[in-house]
Amino acid sequence: MEYTQAQISAELGSSPPGKVREQDTFGHGTHVAGTAAGNDVLLTGKFSGMAPDADIIVVKGGNGTFPESNIIDGLTYAQQQATALGKPIVVNLSLGAQLGPHDGSTAEEIAINSFVSTAGRVVAVAAGNNVGNPSHIGGTAGASTTFTFTVPTYTASPGTGTNQFIFDLWLNSNTNVSASAHSPNGSTATATYSATGVSIDGSSTADGLFTVANAPSFTSDGAWEVSLWVRDDGTHYPVAGTWTLTVTNPGSPVRYDGWLGVQTLGNGLASLSGADMNETVTAPATAIGAIAAAAYVTKWNWPSYVVSQYTYDNTPGADRTGNIATFSAIGPTRDGRQKPDISAPGEGIASALSSSSDTTGLYWLIYPGQKHIIDQGTSMATPHVTGAAALILGAFPSATAASIKTLLTAGAATDAFTGTVPNMTWGYGKLDILQAFSKMISPSTVVTRTQYAYDGTAANNLDTLTGAIKYAVRFTPTASGRLTGMTLNLAGPTFFPIVGNGNLKCDVYTSASGVPGTKMGSSVIVPFKYLLGGTQNYIQLLGSGVSVTSGVDFEIVVSVDNPSSKLLMRSEAVTGGTHSSKFNGSSWATVVTNHRIRAIVTTPNGVSSIGPAGGGVPEEYALDQNYPNPFNPTTRISYTIAERGLVSIDVFDILGRHVSTLLNEVQPAGSYEITWNGRNNENLPVTSGVYFYRLRSGSFAKTNKMVLLK
Repeated sequence: MEYTQAQISAELGSSPPGKVREQDTFGHGTHVAGTAAGNDVLLTGKFSGMAPDADIIVVKGGNGTFPESNIIDGLTYAQQQATALGKPIVVNLSLGAQLGPHDGSTAEEIAINSFVSTAGRVVAVAAGNNVGNPSHIGGTAGASTTFTFTVPTYTASPGTGTNQFIFDLWLNSNTNVSASAHSPNGSTATATYSATGVSIDGSSTADGLFTVANAPSFTSDGAWEVSLWVRDDGTHYPVAGTWTLTVTNPGSPVRYDGWLGVQTLGNGLASLSGADMNETVTAPATAIGAIAAAAYVTKWNWPSYVVSQYTYDNTPGADRTGNIATFSAIGPTRDGRQKPDISAPGEGIASALSSSSDTTGLYWLIYPGQKHIIDQGTSMATPHVTGAAALILGAFPSATAASIKTLLTAGAATDAFTGTVPNMTWGYGKLDILQAFSKMISPSTVVTRTQYAYDGTAANNLDTLTGAIKYAVRFTPTASGRLTGMTLNLAGPTFFPIVGNGNLKCDVYTSASGVPGTKMGSSVIVPFKYLLGGTQNYIQLLGSGVSVTSGVDFEIVVSVDNPSSKLLMRSEAVTGGTHSSKFNGSSWATVVTNHRIRAIVTTPNGVSSIGPAGGGVPEEYALDQNYPNPFNPTTRISYTIAERGLVSIDVFDILGRHVSTLLNEVQPAGSYEITWNGRNNENLPVTSGVYFYRLRSGSFAKTNKMVLLK
């Protein structure tokens, strides 16, 4: 069944028609789609995705799991739709499995390679999650090699085939091997060599059902597959204890790699002796044509709608922000290729929450507003890469998948966490779309972003920003560049950190004797509705128009424009701070705490400048006079917005009563025109007279007068 955008949108209205019968009961796909391309109209763009203006095609392959054929069918459908629409396309595959040869030769991986062979098509795939459990083993198979598995005592899950473990072994050539499995109570199943392969079932009495398969593979390098599948039959369950698989090799020693691809036994996990975390990138991420995404940590704590702050780990010093996620799969492929390709944010990701998913007991993961939820996995890293590829294709629709992979890997950021790249944990480093775009313009371009943090890891103090109070942090850039952003850390929800309907005002000053001196550039105004307590709020400062010089002190100053409103900010509870100051309403004075405000400076080498947008996108807001004016029966209203955000246009009568909402949606920066037909919200014609139309977008608001004559 295929549903159109109009049908899906109708279901989101106040009177849903009930025509769309598919639901995301698992919630995974909704979260992924929101990260890649959600426009987040409900919360004014606060949680918008990487490419919020992209079109989205969602293909449902199943509820949680689905066959390989559904993935291939989804690729085919996506290709057909892109061709019909005449648009480039990026397919996000936040899925994968450890079973298989890990060499890019599965049917779905061959389909991916075919898909990306045409320009304008890209596929990003999750590298896979290990959940901290070693699952790979590698070595050389001599005359006899034994693999040992431990099944713990566990409480079985109900149903048939729901308690199982599967070991998949791949030998690099056909050496006439035989394989024999032994259960803890002595049951045996042996599959001797056969040129066409053989499978032998073991006992299903006391120890559960197990199957040994010994068969030629479908890989291009002539690998041979041996597998052990231990499972329940609904009555007999895999018994706790030691299981073994012995492979006898009459020929020359041969390299092998094996994976404990399935480990779940009720509330327990089977384990493989001698296993490691290497070569755990899953299929189809091992496809040559795929961009495989690893995951790193970007958030360690977050606010919940139950007015509490939650964290991954309360152990002091356990914060892994910026480091690789412990579950992120490690390369290389079995045939020795580099995987993963790149890393992206994948732990602590807030994105759209499916209204059909079961969130029982997950209150601690659900954000204020109850429209977004925290999740983690390389599944969450992949849509960041997908959105980045979509942004590139939006500007360069004929780019090839190979060229986009090269752009992303060449432009990836490195730091103390990534170490020397490429490596089998991080790929080529952390996703950096600005650097990738810059290299599309000029391969020699280097764009660096530096965050200046003078606060540390000590406990928090709370500072109230209200009335005429101002707070400042002095920063000294180590390289000249454009001040492109800042972060502001607000108190957790239990402290009610945002009070009132005012705006945060962000300014940049020169520094004079350690406190703000002369104001530079323009103020940046941020409505409170864009801020969130209990987290690090990123604020774009391109609108300030400020460039900074290496080695010179500058000050970021924050205040509120409504004296009765307030923000509760975090600072570091230290006594030796040297970069923070406070304005008490009459004068500035340095303070010994460290305000948790951090400047971000971007330095371009190889491009002329960094700005809010290019290609003729406007940098100013404007609301033009309607035309014609006076009018009857319709008039046109032209307007310009400088930055993507929620845009509303409303009409009021001369008494200030609301007449009609002409627009209320998120729009990208640009110039637009809308028509008013002289009717109110009930679609009834209004009388002759003077009316006012008001444009609001971000902190910009303007009202013009128009006249209707009949």
